[in-house]
Amino acid sequence: MAKKKRKKLKQKKEKLVEKSWVEKFISYLYYFLAFSIPLIFARITYDQFDMPKITVFRIVSILIIFLYFYAIILGRKKEIRWHPYLIFLLAFLIISFLSTIFSINPATAFFGKYRRFEGSFTFLLYAALVFIFLQTFEKREQIKTLFTWAIIAGTFSSFYGILQYFHKDPLEWGQLPFEAGRAFSTMGNPALYGGLLTIILPLSIAFTLASKDSIKTTLYATSVFLLFFALGVTFNRSGWVATALALLLFLLSLLFFSRKKKLCKEYLFNFLFLLLLLAGILGIIQYQSSRNPNAPMNILQRAATLTTLEEGTFAHRIEIWKAALKSMFKRPLLGWGPDTFRLVSRLFQTRKYTSIAPTVVADNVHNFLLQIGSGTGFLGILTMILFLISTFSEALRLLFAPSETKPENEEKLILNLGILLAGIAYFTNLLFNVSIVGSSLIWWLMMAAVLTQSPQVKTIALPDKVKSSPFSLGFLIFIGFLTLVGIYVSLAHFLADYYVVEGTRWKSVDTNKADQNFALAVKLNPYNERYPAEWGRYYLDLAQQTQSDEYYEKAEKLLKQAVKVSPYETDSLIFLADLYRVRGFNKKNKEDLDKALNYANKALKICPYLYSGYLERGLVYQITSQWKKAAINLAKAVDLNPGYALGWQQLGFTYEKLGKPDEALRAYKKAYELDPTNETFKQNYEKIKKILKL
Repeated sequence: MAKKKRKKLKQKKEKLVEKSWVEKFISYLYYFLAFSIPLIFARITYDQFDMPKITVFRIVSILIIFLYFYAIILGRKKEIRWHPYLIFLLAFLIISFLSTIFSINPATAFFGKYRRFEGSFTFLLYAALVFIFLQTFEKREQIKTLFTWAIIAGTFSSFYGILQYFHKDPLEWGQLPFEAGRAFSTMGNPALYGGLLTIILPLSIAFTLASKDSIKTTLYATSVFLLFFALGVTFNRSGWVATALALLLFLLSLLFFSRKKKLCKEYLFNFLFLLLLLAGILGIIQYQSSRNPNAPMNILQRAATLTTLEEGTFAHRIEIWKAALKSMFKRPLLGWGPDTFRLVSRLFQTRKYTSIAPTVVADNVHNFLLQIGSGTGFLGILTMILFLISTFSEALRLLFAPSETKPENEEKLILNLGILLAGIAYFTNLLFNVSIVGSSLIWWLMMAAVLTQSPQVKTIALPDKVKSSPFSLGFLIFIGFLTLVGIYVSLAHFLADYYVVEGTRWKSVDTNKADQNFALAVKLNPYNERYPAEWGRYYLDLAQQTQSDEYYEKAEKLLKQAVKVSPYETDSLIFLADLYRVRGFNKKNKEDLDKALNYANKALKICPYLYSGYLERGLVYQITSQWKKAAINLAKAVDLNPGYALGWQQLGFTYEKLGKPDEALRAYKKAYELDPTNETFKQNYEKIKKILKL
C-alpha cells in the first residue's frame, strides 16, 4: 500500500514539472545543434566550413535564448536552476566584453576573426547554452539523447573522412593546403577534424559499454571503429596524443571502479576486447601507410616526429606561444580583445618563427589557454581556468559519489566517465590545436551536462509578478528585437561570404557583375577587411594589366578601406605599397614611390620580420637607383624568406648594378636553383658566369 502511494505521489510530481512545449522545443534545438554543427559545410561560401557552422550555431543559439525568456515570461517556467561555478563563467564573460571594448579591433573582438569566429559574441552564446542547458536537461535520458545525436554526427563524418583517405571523395576540392589523402571530412582541415574525433570517440566508447541492447551495442561499436579509423587517417598528432590519454585513463578508471566493486568486471573485459579490435584497426592503417615513404602519410614516421622539438610543427608552435606570452605581459589586465591574435601575432612575431614560416600569419595561438590569455589578459585566463577546474572537479565528484551497485547506477557511472574523459581529451587537444565551434560546441555541452547533474545545483523560484509585470512583457519584446537583429547579422555575414565567391567567379568574365557581388559582400559585412582587400587586389591586377588610372584609383580606395577596417593587418598595407610602387614606376611618379615606402614602413613597424616589407622597400630603391639601400633591403628579404626565388633574382640584379659580380653570381644561382624552369633566372645565371669566366 505504501509503495503504491509513493508511486502515485511520484507520478503527480512528475506531472507538475512536465515541460511546456517551449521547453521541449528548446531541447530539440539542442539536439539539432549537436547533430548538425559537426556536419554542416557549404560549397557556396568563401569559407566553406566554419562560416556555415557559425551561422547555424548563432541563429539556433539566439532562438534558444529567446524561447527561454518566452518560457519564463509567457510560459509555465516557474524556477531557475543555478550552479555556483557559473559565477566563474559569468566573470569571464564580463572580462571578455570589457576586453572587447578596449580591444585593438573591437569588431574582430566581438565577432571573432574570420574562419575562427571565437569572439566575445560566441563566448556569450556558449555561456547562454550552458545556463539554459541547466534549465532544460534535468533528466539523464535527455543527456543521453543529446550525445547520441553527437555520436551519429561524428559517425557520418568519419565515414566521409575514410572515403577521402581512400581517394573516393565524391566532391572535388581542388588544391589542398595539406597532403592529399589526409582525412578532413566536414571540418575542412585534418587538425580541426582530429579535434572533433577526439571528443566524440570516448563518448562513443562509453555508450558502447553502457548499452544493454545488442543492436545498439553493435551500432555504437561500429561508430567507435569508424571514428578511430578516421582519427588515424587524419595523421593529426595532437588528436592521437589526446585520444591515447583518454584510452589510458578509461582503462585505469575501469580497473579502479572494478576493484571498488562500483562496476562489474564485465565492463573491463569488454573494454579490453574493444582495445584489441582498435589495435587491429591501427595495424590496418599502418599497413596502408607503410606504402607511403613520406612522413605525414606514414603513421609510424608521423608518430616518431612527436619527439622532435627543435623543428617542424612543434617548433612552430613554440614560437607562436612565445608571441602570445609577450602579448599577455604587454597588456596583462584585459588583453588585446578575444580572437584578435592574428593581428597581435605580427606585433610580437619572433625571428625564428619567420625562418620557419616566412609567409604564414599565425591567426591562432594553437593553445586554448594562451589564446584566451592573449585575448582577455590574465584576468580572463584566470576566470576561465577556475571554471574549467571547477567543472572537471564536479565531474570527478559525480563519479565518486556513493551509490548502490545497480545496473542503472553502473550505466550512469560509465556515461559520466565517458563525458569526463571526452572533455579531458578535447582539452588536451586544445593545448596544441585550435578551438572552433564545429567541435568546441560539444565540449561546452559536456560541461553543461556535468553541472546539471551536480547536487550543488540550486533552484530559485520565480515570483509571480515576473509574469504579470508590464516590464517583463516589454523586456521580452526587446529580446525579440535583439533576436531578429542577431539573426539578420548572422545571415548577412553568411551572404557576404557567398557574394565574395560570386565576385571571384565573375572576375574574368564580367567586371560589372564582379563589382556588384563584391559591393554586396562589403555592404553586408563591413567588418571583414578581407572583402575590400580581395576586391582591391582584383582591381590592382587589372590596373597592372591595362595601366588604367581608373583601375588604380579603385584599387587604392578599396585597399585603404581594408586598412581602415583593420589597421594592424599587414597584408593590406603591403598590397597598397605594391600598388604605389607599380604605379609610381609606370607613371614615373615620385609621390607614389614615397607612398610605397611609407606603407612598407608601416607594415615593418608592425612586424620587423616581414620579408614582404623589405622586398617592397628594396624594389622601390631599385626604381630610384639607390642601389646600396636596395641591396640591404633585398638581402634582408631573402634572409627572412630564403625560398623566395624572385627576391634572389632582384638581389642579384642589384649586386650587378653595384659592381659586385661575385655576390650577383651567388644570388642568381640561388634563384635558378629554386626555380630552374624560369628562363630569365637561367639566362642571368649563365650571363654572370660568362662575365666571371666560370
